[in-house]
Amino acid sequence: MKIGVRTVCLRQEWDEVLPFCEQIGLDGIQVAPMEHGLLETSVSEREEFADRVRSYGLEISATSAGPNLVDPRIARESIARYKDMLKLAVDLGPGIVTGEVKAVPPGLSEEQAWSTCIASVKEVCAYAADIGARYAVEPGAHCLVKNGDDLLRLLEAVDSDHCGVNFDPANVNSAGADPVADARKVAQHLLHTHAKDSRRAPDGTSQETVLGEGDVDFPALIRVYREAGFDGWLCIERERSDRAADDVRRSKVFLDQILKG
Repeated sequence: MKIGVRTVCLRQEWDEVLPFCEQIGLDGIQVAPMEHGLLETSVSEREEFADRVRSYGLEISATSAGPNLVDPRIARESIARYKDMLKLAVDLGPGIVTGEVKAVPPGLSEEQAWSTCIASVKEVCAYAADIGARYAVEPGAHCLVKNGDDLLRLLEAVDSDHCGVNFDPANVNSAGADPVADARKVAQHLLHTHAKDSRRAPDGTSQETVLGEGDVDFPALIRVYREAGFDGWLCIERERSDRAADDVRRSKVFLDQILKG
């Protein structure tokens, strides 16, 4: 497996991010479409950026997304935005966009939310098929799709080879589910993963932690990935930290030790 980082978490310019990733021995990076204006760049500018990333011995693992595919009031706008993000992913090389479907807005029933979500993801994946891209759905603790069962429900309804999973164990844990058990449910659909940890409190709240300090059993999780034949990305995500670079460095060492074990 390859280890990367979601660079938006580092909150630095490319001149700092890329040398840092090379220095700590990462294999690649996941970029956000709005990060330093990437979504607004031309095809040639995207090619130049991909070349720049490769010059540091790095790959681009995926891009990420954010529009709400659940809310019918903004579904058309969100689908159009996803299409732009899928095109960016193809231009940069990986052809994979990861993203949550987002939360159910107030006043919308869960049935309506599922109907909108399925229709939206079908359209997103139809476009992905046209351009040779894939959409990896990420579970989110406060989203319509929050665990392994929800992921399977969506994948079955969409029924597209261009739809898979970006598994985020911390998000699943924060939603109250077992990350290892849920990973086993969706392991055959993995396109990409986030390496993120969280600790759940007795009152149901959760807090993101550096890898190895939360509830996620990463050795068991990686065994599930390996048993399923997944040999892709473990992309470190550390969103809520005032020392993200140090945490990413520690997380890289933590994952190296598990992969070598």
